[in-house]
Amino acid sequence: MRNLFIIITALIALTSCDLVDFDVDYGVFPECEMELDKHEVCVMVGDTFSIYPIFTPDTLPNREVFYYSEPEGLLSFDSELFTAINEGNTWLSEISVKQRLQDSCRVSVMKPWAVDADKDYPYDMVFYADVDFVGEDFDFEPENMIVGAFVDGECRGLGVMRNAHGIDYIELRVGSEVGYVVGDVEYDDEDDEPVEYMQERVTLKVFDRKRHKVYTYKKVFDFDGETHGTLSNLLVMRF
Repeated sequence: MRNLFIIITALIALTSCDLVDFDVDYGVFPECEMELDKHEVCVMVGDTFSIYPIFTPDTLPNREVFYYSEPEGLLSFDSELFTAINEGNTWLSEISVKQRLQDSCRVSVMKPWAVDADKDYPYDMVFYADVDFVGEDFDFEPENMIVGAFVDGECRGLGVMRNAHGIDYIELRVGSEVGYVVGDVEYDDEDDEPVEYMQERVTLKVFDRKRHKVYTYKKVFDFDGETHGTLSNLLVMRF
């Protein structure tokens, strides 16, 4: 009995010295990890997407997380869906409320691909293409895939799915303002100074809305005003 009294007295003394804190929850938690199902996402303004945390082990009782992005103002969140609202790059982070685990995803928000309707391009080149997308059948629907042609980052053409004689193909028309001859020289009417136009370079891209990725075709084309590919000999584009 005397020993028990000594132990209780010692605990009271330690508590008064803040060496023992009975308010702390010393519950034992299993070692666990959290990882997001995506670490890089590319979307267009107006697109929605989801990112989910994966916990290990998957038997954890509390999987509640909260989100924040830095910089702010590019994404909105509602009902487990993120919506891209402004162009730019941001880091989206999720933090586990219970275990304080954290992981991040880089989100790139592009403006929607569209050809400037106010521009009437006097020249064009055309691609008739069979698109082979990462070894899978090409699921060309606007809500799934977009094929675009770009000159210095400006969208100059969008692919359209066609079918002729049972053959599916992509028709892609690319517009240009300056023609296709390197060093083509014209004269300004005001001061008769020569104006030299350089040949434009065309980059082809595919935006995969399902995977939230942009793929760039390995070959860059010089704008030449010609047709590339025919129905009997389609230009094969492998992304």
